[in-house]
Amino acid sequence: MKGQKTCAKCQTKAGPRTKICKKCGEHFVFKFRGRKVKTNELKDWKSLKRGDVVKSIQGYGPYWINEDGERESLGYYGLFKVRYVEKDGIGAYPYGAKQRHGGFHFLYMGKEKESITGGISRSHKLELVKQ
Repeated sequence: MKGQKTCAKCQTKAGPRTKICKKCGEHFVFKFRGRKVKTNELKDWKSLKRGDVVKSIQGYGPYWINEDGERESLGYYGLFKVRYVEKDGIGAYPYGAKQRHGGFHFLYMGKEKESITGGISRSHKLELVKQ
């Protein structure tokens, strides 16, 4: 029957949201699904308009190499609401309740280059959020 699960220990059927088997006390295992945001690949970031929502992918964007030779990210990731588009990037505000780095951000989208401070300016990878 749909919407039921069976206890692995005693084979008793239980409801879909049951956490502990009533017969033997066995705990059911739940899979964490995480937060999913529907996105589309963004082919041309220069076509973005004010108010569009984009997702910046973690692991991309500016970085620098620390003393141990490890790459440390300087970019921003998560959801952003576009404010404006310039020749080498996007001005945007964090979007959504789970964004912890508030305030205005510039998402660099230009060519890779070494900055004055020794970091590497590399473009963010963006996806357009379906609305």
